[in-house]
Amino acid sequence: MNDKLTVATDKARQMLCLYKNAHQCLLDALQSVADKMNYIDQVMIGTSSPAHLHEFIEMRNSFMKTDRQIQESINNLQMICEENSGSSQQIKHTAPQQLTPSSPSCCSDNIDVFISYNSEEKDVACQVLTALKGNGISCWMAPDSIPSGSDYASEIQSALESCYVFVLMLSEKSQKSKWVAKELDQALSLDKIILPFHIDQSIISKAFNFRLTNVQRIEAYGKISECLEVLVRRILNLKNK
Repeated sequence: MNDKLTVATDKARQMLCLYKNAHQCLLDALQSVADKMNYIDQVMIGTSSPAHLHEFIEMRNSFMKTDRQIQESINNLQMICEENSGSSQQIKHTAPQQLTPSSPSCCSDNIDVFISYNSEEKDVACQVLTALKGNGISCWMAPDSIPSGSDYASEIQSALESCYVFVLMLSEKSQKSKWVAKELDQALSLDKIILPFHIDQSIISKAFNFRLTNVQRIEAYGKISECLEVLVRRILNLKNK
């Protein structure tokens, strides 16, 4: 029995090694695609010919499609690695609920997650909040976490300093939000772990592509529930490191 267990363990380790190698190859491919898109962007700036511009746009759209496919492959490999390593935990499924005003924030205490989102997409942000809190992950999300009468900017800054993970609700609308851009920039300057949760099919703008260089996204469009499990598992694994 012990011999069989040893053989099974060795095989599992070999498989994990293969998965991790494949994961690194995909990350390298993702960086290569990002470099090509940046090059196309630079060439497009100096292009005056409508025909050439159209050709470059088609090329960029093709690279964006490849980028999305690589991201999905990375997410799938991540799930396989987590399940086979035995680090995956039972995820609780909590139905979305109406949020009540939060108690005054205590940003002197560490929080697990800061959720950044566009106010027009609060319903999706609340789904994320409910899933995380239902699995024992403490969260901070404006405006519910801001005490009445407090200074908005000061509370956001304190929460960013206190959080461990910055969850970005990535979408076309959030990329146009000045508040989201400010929060992301501050999180990057504080060296926080960034987890972009991509909730639509928007093309990543130049500014956000620059900010999120080498940052792995979770492609959640059309499969929010499934990807919430990925998000919860990833944060739990980060907490347990």
